[in-house]
Amino acid sequence: MSGDTRAGLATAEHPRGDGELPVADVGRLLLRCADRPGLVAAVSTFLAGAGANIVSLDQHATRRSGGIFMQRTIFHLPGLAAAREELQREFAEKVAEPHGIDFRLTEAAKPKRVAILASREDHCLLDLLWRNRRGELEMSVAMVIGNHPELAEQVRPFGVPFIHIPSTKNIREQSEDRQLELLRGNAPLREYRIALGGDPVGHKLFEGDSRTPEGLYRLTARNPRSEFFLSMHVSYPNGADSARARKLGRRPGGMIMVHGQPNIPSRSPRHYETQDWTDGCIALSNADMMEFWLLVPDNTPIDIRP
Repeated sequence: MSGDTRAGLATAEHPRGDGELPVADVGRLLLRCADRPGLVAAVSTFLAGAGANIVSLDQHATRRSGGIFMQRTIFHLPGLAAAREELQREFAEKVAEPHGIDFRLTEAAKPKRVAILASREDHCLLDLLWRNRRGELEMSVAMVIGNHPELAEQVRPFGVPFIHIPSTKNIREQSEDRQLELLRGNAPLREYRIALGGDPVGHKLFEGDSRTPEGLYRLTARNPRSEFFLSMHVSYPNGADSARARKLGRRPGGMIMVHGQPNIPSRSPRHYETQDWTDGCIALSNADMMEFWLLVPDNTPIDIRP
């Protein structure tokens, strides 16, 4: 058989199989929580009650019992764009909070804005650009960033900017900073609801003050097995932090992290969602922390502002 059959492939998010962007009323519901009986039924019952039709559902549990449950649900709901905010609020109130669920509800019709990072080889890059031009991929390519200049002429016909950022061992940190600057543009890549230390006003002065550091640091290490859901280490204390604490006759403290929710919660989900509750760390929901973990490379600068 010759030819490319992918353009005619029908999927749950492309019901017509014509390669166009998804219909406007298709939604994605991603969720993660501690496994327990009744989760699939609770989600399905809620969506049915809202008038939605589930067209695809994938689920996974890390263990037969006592593990983590994850589910991806694709559904069709007429008028989703207008109803999404209210649907999200009701799902949080009626399903997510009672079951301790972290979730994200998005519209499949809204393509993601992406940058493609490329090296010398062209086959994967050109495949992505061709498939995107044909409407097979749900994304808008803002730029291609390459650490070698050879592919610039091949990218040009697609109308996508090609930006060459050399990267060698000696200048790797500067190259990564430049990439982040380009990706950030004039607007944030993502915005997350966060929780800070229990005494969130002011810069951290010493160990045990329940404050979160303020200023420019780096995310220097990862721990996938901490007592929280994933964690990335913030490079506090620096020299000035240590000197300030010494003048007060105290230790500066350390182990400041960006992390998810406690693996063994001691409070209600509502408490973690609405209060500043950490010992000085920055806490995200587990779904946001997973995205942050995947999105942010090691040694990324982090500017913590009041």
